[in-house]
Amino acid sequence: MVPAPERALARRLLILVGAGYLLTQLVLLSPHRGPSWDEAIYLSQVAPHMPALAFSPSRARGITLLVAPVLQLGGSLAAVRMFLAVASAAALTLAFWTWAPITGLGAPLAGFLFGFSWLGLFYGSEVMPNLWASILGVAVVGLVARRLAGDGWPWNVPAAAVLLGLMALFRPPDALVAAAAVALYVALFRREAWRVLVALGVGLALGWLPWVVEMSVRYGGPVEAFRQASGVGHVTAGGVGSRVLQQLALTDGPVIGPQVPRVIPVGGLLWWGGLVVLSAVALIRGRRMATLGALSLATLTGVALAVEYLVFVSGLAPRFLSPAYALLVLPTAWGLVSLVRGGAVARAGGYVALALVVVWGGWQVVTADRIETDAVRARASVQDAGLAVRGLAEGRPCLVASTEGYPQIAYAARCAGKWLHGVGEAEVAPLSSLAGAGDRVFVVLPSPPPPASPLAALEPRPVPTAGVRWLVYELPT
Repeated sequence: MVPAPERALARRLLILVGAGYLLTQLVLLSPHRGPSWDEAIYLSQVAPHMPALAFSPSRARGITLLVAPVLQLGGSLAAVRMFLAVASAAALTLAFWTWAPITGLGAPLAGFLFGFSWLGLFYGSEVMPNLWASILGVAVVGLVARRLAGDGWPWNVPAAAVLLGLMALFRPPDALVAAAAVALYVALFRREAWRVLVALGVGLALGWLPWVVEMSVRYGGPVEAFRQASGVGHVTAGGVGSRVLQQLALTDGPVIGPQVPRVIPVGGLLWWGGLVVLSAVALIRGRRMATLGALSLATLTGVALAVEYLVFVSGLAPRFLSPAYALLVLPTAWGLVSLVRGGAVARAGGYVALALVVVWGGWQVVTADRIETDAVRARASVQDAGLAVRGLAEGRPCLVASTEGYPQIAYAARCAGKWLHGVGEAEVAPLSSLAGAGDRVFVVLPSPPPPASPLAALEPRPVPTAGVRWLVYELPT
């Protein structure tokens, strides 16, 4: 444990990091940006006055439970984003707070490295679970590390178990991987602390229980849910090398891959290289210190969370690696601090690393601003199409189908939603039967259908938006 004065200073700096994180979100990012595809699905589950959109087996309910009170009280999406910005800043501060007694000044530096990455800034106010799983993972591992380091606070392990359960509510697989990494560490190095694993097992089981029950009801059990997730391309074990290079190429965006052509940015090499080199420095320089166990645990858990997505998940999105980044910045930050406190040669290396951190931080802010601008522009077009459908529906029960962005259109329209794989007779005929049953049914397309489509005989209502001229077809009742 670090001396009390350094611990107090680290916590004061963490408050400044959290406040700066919140302020940067409020200044840099607009609360009025429309929802993404995934956000619209999550929001629809708890938004009043609209049917819930289809919920795939790879999703969990944690993020919907977090935003439900705001929506149920009549809050707009802008209010949800403001709430999440404040909540994420508070959560970031408290999560890295748990590390202050172990890593001292490394804790606020780690909080800065994670929070001021473009992933931390952009997803702080997004209705997505990855950032929350990341922050909860940091707190879980921090509390376990403190228990293993001899911290006498009696609530370390129960609190870690509760937070692991909450992590499972947001991302069940991430919580499972984090728990497995902790169990592996205890089995290898601290077998006498096996009771910690019992408490974590209880927390993990309770966190997984809602997902298991829902998947058992809707998909015939977790095994079938995993099979269906694999069937839509979420789970795989091939193409690892390509995924690693793609994730490296996506370190400066966009928010979803793949990137074609694949261009690896210099900043991405600096980012990943800094994590590897400074984490190695931390493990080497801390090998004779009590901090080594905590740093090793954070490194093992971070690597396990990275392997989860680089090896077993075929989807390409930078946010998938957020939990790994959140854990790996802990040894990275401690390694940098240890260099600055070392001898002349080590201090020189530490100052160079600090200068590179400043450059990296500027690149992250610029990247976050660019990604925000792109998101606002792209989402505004789809949202405008949905608002046009809402006006046409006139408050009656409705369904909207589209080949592009159907969740965002349905959410803005307050209609049920359906994804169209095509606009031929086989896809349109089932929609016509719904129209005959009394619902107003709309098909929204970004371009005219082929002449053979049943929609070609209908007169569309054009909805011009920035970049896309949407065509709204209402099926006759």
